Amino acid sequence: MKKKFNKCFTPGIVAFIIVLVCSIVYILDENHNKTLPPKVSAIVPVYNTEKYLDDCLNSIENQTLKDIEIICINDGSTDNSLKILESHASRDERIKIINQENQGVSVARNTGIEAATGEYISFVDSDDLLVGFAYDKAYENASRFGVDILEFGCLDFFDGEDFTIPSYEHDYSKVVVRKRHKNQDPFETLKLGRGPTWDKLWKREFILNNNLKFCEGASRGEDTIFNNLSIPLTCKTVSDGNPLYCYRKNRTGSLMSTSDSDAKNRLDSYLLLIDNFIDNSQKINYDGSDDWKLGIILELSYDVIVKSIKNDEDIKNYSVKSLNLVNKFLEINKMTPSEYYQKCIDHLHQMAEI
Repeated sequence: MKKKFNKCFTPGIVAFIIVLVCSIVYILDENHNKTLPPKVSAIVPVYNTEKYLDDCLNSIENQTLKDIEIICINDGSTDNSLKILESHASRDERIKIINQENQGVSVARNTGIEAATGEYISFVDSDDLLVGFAYDKAYENASRFGVDILEFGCLDFFDGEDFTIPSYEHDYSKVVVRKRHKNQDPFETLKLGRGPTWDKLWKREFILNNNLKFCEGASRGEDTIFNNLSIPLTCKTVSDGNPLYCYRKNRTGSLMSTSDSDAKNRLDSYLLLIDNFIDNSQKINYDGSDDWKLGIILELSYDVIVKSIKNDEDIKNYSVKSLNLVNKFLEINKMTPSEYYQKCIDHLHQMAEI
């Protein structure tokens, strides 16, 4: 009788121990995962986009990569945007809402960077959409190849059109790794776009270690300067040609207006960006980089004055301001401009004396 009991009892004990060990391992693994940072932090500045916000947030929440955090910066919205954010946050614990007075997209993004804990960062405009596996594939390839910046394809659509987020199979043949030596031109070698920042995945550590921030106070061109200051600091990137981001185009109120008042608004923003660029560009050094930097400065000042400003007094005032920045840059870098750039600078002097 005793032997029979032992034969039945021993397998039961073994099974109990196995279940107990598996439960402990599962609990420990769950707790360990909770201490790990999310793979991606989606930073979403929000200002009066109640018409589009539901769709935008749904496209982020429904990502096949679930290990993400969604940081929404309510930048002083006066419509129902905050209510929409709160409604989504009540259903999804991954959403964090930060409320601040209206200070513009640059401040909102910087606030998001400070709050982010993810391994990678994504910037999403609150009227745009993401393909369902965008973060899954972007993170997979960024972490696989160990890059600071991954750029992905974009699909444009017009506001008001009947648009559906595309469903397709990701094509790995469109994923390209590019490298450069530190003295090579990063833009020519890495071939990353210098326009938007939302078509990229950024390693958070890379942003923090290089103290990369958006220029606060600028209302135009802040993405371009952020890209120009960051891309030269990396030597390896990934480009994914698959369209993972859906960008809403709206011609109403386009920033490409050619009115004189709009040109002045752009110039005011660009001059602020130039000053920020000069102060932060000293860490960028590759063959020909000083000439490239001067080209950026003149492109954002001289070119706009010549092409867009009509009033003589405005031409004079902006030429003086531009020359002050050009001289600041030349003094810091102790450089002699090329013949072409010197002609542009001479022309600025002439216009400053009108």
